[in-house]
Amino acid sequence: IGGYNMAIKSKLATSDLQAAKGNYSKGRSGKKIGKITIHHAVIEKASAKTIAKVFTKSSRKASANYCVGYTRGDICCSLYEENRAWTSSNGDNDRVAITMEVANSSVKYPYPVSDDTLANIIDLCVDICQRNGIAKLNYTYDSSGNLTRHNMFTSTVCPRPIFTK
Repeated sequence: IGGYNMAIKSKLATSDLQAAKGNYSKGRSGKKIGKITIHHAVIEKASAKTIAKVFTKSSRKASANYCVGYTRGDICCSLYEENRAWTSSNGDNDRVAITMEVANSSVKYPYPVSDDTLANIIDLCVDICQRNGIAKLNYTYDSSGNLTRHNMFTSTVCPRPIFTK
């Protein structure tokens, strides 16, 4: 059994479009989920499913557990939570993090997100924390907290301006 076919996902997911094999790792190497890492898709006003389609191409070599769309309530599960997404450019982080790729209001810097997208992110964070026993999200402006950004692990401007000083 091994737990690989459990299909754990948020009840908030309005669609399900799983990443192609070769774009993620099965399981989490025995690690417990304890973080959330946020990324942006740089796809303007996209639906969650449109973002998830990027990960269905086996040549992509990337994935996220969730894709968050531009409109209120639009969340796609793009990789079941029991599996490790390839999102943050850091295997240690990805083994313990639920990751999400979010739609932007504009594809021009500073890559803003809509109020609806931000509300989706907050709702999804609450749900992930409740289901995984994460008592509190701690944003520390660096990778030591349990709420992190992609650019805390690699040189990128992803995401901006969701959580910046």
